[in-house]
Amino acid sequence: MNREIFISVIESIKEQTTRDCVISNGLTQLYGTAVPVYDNSFLLKAIKDIILFHFNNQKEVLSEIDHYCFFCNFGRIEKGDEVLIETPGELYDRLVSEFIVH
Repeated sequence: MNREIFISVIESIKEQTTRDCVISNGLTQLYGTAVPVYDNSFLLKAIKDIILFHFNNQKEVLSEIDHYCFFCNFGRIEKGDEVLIETPGELYDRLVSEFIVH
């Protein structure tokens, strides 16, 4: 998997997550009761397994991707009044430098 494909995958996960939340919020307003976000966990697992294969099945990569996507809201890190952004390309570069033996 090259850098451009990795970036496209991460950006697609972000877009799908955003769209799922928008639809969930719209349905919640329409029906007046909480409508959960659609469960894409099986698809996300498959995508992450493909990424993991590229990184020699090092499980730590999945933790880094989950942290980046879901804990840091796709690379957004707030430190006091400052907001740092790690782009998907920077994430890829970091993962390659940490997990791929050259």
